[in-house]
Amino acid sequence: MEYRFKKDYLGNPVSQLSTGHEALGCWLNEELKQNTALMNQLETVISELEDHKRLEFLLEGVDYNLLLTRDSAEVKAKLMATEMMDDLNEDLDYYDSESFSQCGLDDFKQLLASWQNYIA
Repeated sequence: MEYRFKKDYLGNPVSQLSTGHEALGCWLNEELKQNTALMNQLETVISELEDHKRLEFLLEGVDYNLLLTRDSAEVKAKLMATEMMDDLNEDLDYYDSESFSQCGLDDFKQLLASWQNYIA
């Protein structure tokens, strides 16, 4: 998983992630932003997952949900859970790279640390 961070025209931090991981970037930009309290909470949760004190953790956001397990991190757009997505024809090819991404827990932990360092 490759990523880079930059500032938008207003000076706000923005993440860009490699193909297949775009939803993780959207989650960083739209849900996590510069929320240091949430970053600290996620660090604690990841430690608990690594120490087998927790099986999983679900963080419901405004537009995206984050599911952390002992092995992986998964970001899913809430839009994907709506009836509209169920109504789409199976043969219809639609762009969902910004709707769902998954990576290993270690990769997610590194992404969070890099994001935190960038915004500091």
